[in-house]
Amino acid sequence: MPLDPKTKGLIAAGLGVALIGGYAYLRYSANAQNSAAAETTKTNGEKSPTTTTQGSSASPGAGTPPASTASSSSLNATTATATKQQQQAEPKQTTSLSPEDEARRVSALKNKDLGNEQHKLGKYVEALEFYTKAIEEYPLKDNTLAIFYGNRSATHMSLENFQAAIDDATESLKADPMYLKSHIRRGKAYETIGKLIDACVDYSIICVKEGFSKGKNAFSPEAEKNLERLLPMIGKSEAEEIIKSRARFLPSVSIIHNYLDSFAHDPFPTESETVENLTALIAADPTNPDLYLRRALACIASGNFDDVYDSAEQAVNLLKAQESPSKDQLVLALDIQGTFLYLYAQLDQAGAIFDQVLALAPTRSTTYIRSSVISFERQNIEEAIDKASKAVSLSPTNPDVFLQRGQLYMLSQRATEALEDFQTAVNLKPKTYMAFVQLALTNLQIGNVPQGLKLFEELIQNFPTNPDAFNCYAQVLLDMNELGKGEEILKKALEIDPKHTGAHMQLAILSAIKQDLPNAIAIIQKAVEFDPKLPTGYDIMGRLSLQQGNHADAIKYFTQAMTFARNVEELAGIISTKRATEIQLQAMRIVAEFK
Repeated sequence: MPLDPKTKGLIAAGLGVALIGGYAYLRYSANAQNSAAAETTKTNGEKSPTTTTQGSSASPGAGTPPASTASSSSLNATTATATKQQQQAEPKQTTSLSPEDEARRVSALKNKDLGNEQHKLGKYVEALEFYTKAIEEYPLKDNTLAIFYGNRSATHMSLENFQAAIDDATESLKADPMYLKSHIRRGKAYETIGKLIDACVDYSIICVKEGFSKGKNAFSPEAEKNLERLLPMIGKSEAEEIIKSRARFLPSVSIIHNYLDSFAHDPFPTESETVENLTALIAADPTNPDLYLRRALACIASGNFDDVYDSAEQAVNLLKAQESPSKDQLVLALDIQGTFLYLYAQLDQAGAIFDQVLALAPTRSTTYIRSSVISFERQNIEEAIDKASKAVSLSPTNPDVFLQRGQLYMLSQRATEALEDFQTAVNLKPKTYMAFVQLALTNLQIGNVPQGLKLFEELIQNFPTNPDAFNCYAQVLLDMNELGKGEEILKKALEIDPKHTGAHMQLAILSAIKQDLPNAIAIIQKAVEFDPKLPTGYDIMGRLSLQQGNHADAIKYFTQAMTFARNVEELAGIISTKRATEIQLQAMRIVAEFK
């Protein structure tokens, strides 16, 4: 089984990336577990008796429905298309009828045809009357009723009677649970009234039943497009509600360190006093803002990140209460407060705090950089680059500002400008690890592979005790399918730091490439033991579980990933993947039940 490219991409992207949602990745799992269903739903006419009725006339119940939603065109497939799909024929009569019932059957079929004619003319009320007569007259309980109810459902859609359309589609599916036209019609009606998950179940049944067929007359392509459109909407909607009500929390320790380390040239001041001693001093002098500020810095230095924000906020409040507060102390306290609000993913509040900092200290280049990152996450790309450029103009000898602007350029697909900034950062400070990495990666991205690899070799020589350097190089090698050398470099990273989560994640992708998915999951489980707030780890375990066909474990891991996702975008991606798994599992059970 090949490694899911989205899973590989998640691992390769490193820590703290926004997760990917979607539906297409489930196709392998569906095809593998439903090959029998796929074989019985090919669109070449070789169908089971329960699906033959889908194109049994060249009227509203015939042909493949077009992609449009509630309109008369959803019924009006042409006779030519219907003929290509399958020969027109009513279901074979298997029950001997009395003359009276036979007359009723013939009358019902005639009324159905009259309803089709009225529908084509846009006379929907009249069409409903004929379809209702057909349903009432028809004496049998066979799959012909699926067509009658299905046609009336489509007419209700044209009249925007959406709940009635759902009810009739449901009756249609009672007569023939695999009448796919009614699934797609009901799915569209569910969409219209906002029941997106129910819509996705109907669309997923179609995809599973047809084995994600791309055949000319298959329903799957339309259904799959609908799923790929709706699942991100579901994820975003649910994520926004969760974020509104959820208590704030910090991301994983590795993400915090990566963020703080990106300001290595102008870091927060180091506090030599211990957190415990400063806590005791505060108890004796609880209105001294300097003590709270120092305690915030001590918490940063000791990695006690959960206590940073409260101490910084208390320092800010006490300083603002003074008649003549120290501007330097207030700027620093606000900068710490804004930084941790950003790490809490509270972008609006963080942006407002950074605005206060810049009002007090308009030449503080590091704050412009912090603010530019927020602008970028808000999708204000040009504003983000303008702020970073302001930082460059204020601190032209600070490698960090060039590094940060270069990263914004790269994220904006402006590789040439990014390359210039990374090179400048390296020239200003050759021992700047992050700038060196970005310079090497950018060379690879623009196609200068020899120079990129040469820079990575220099990287591990210049930073022989930095596990991140070896891990980044190994990632590149694995992406280039240099598995042997990549594994060798990874082992060196783990010799330096046996608990390096990134290196463990890379080992996991290596195991997955080698088709050892259980071992890949076991390695990631070890990584999340080292860094329990790592949503990427849980998400990847979920995706790998899917590739093994283990839906229950996948859902469990996605649920854990949701707990630690730090913003709406990241959480939405995980939710959409989890929902896709749950919906497809439900669809697979339904299809299996009615084979």
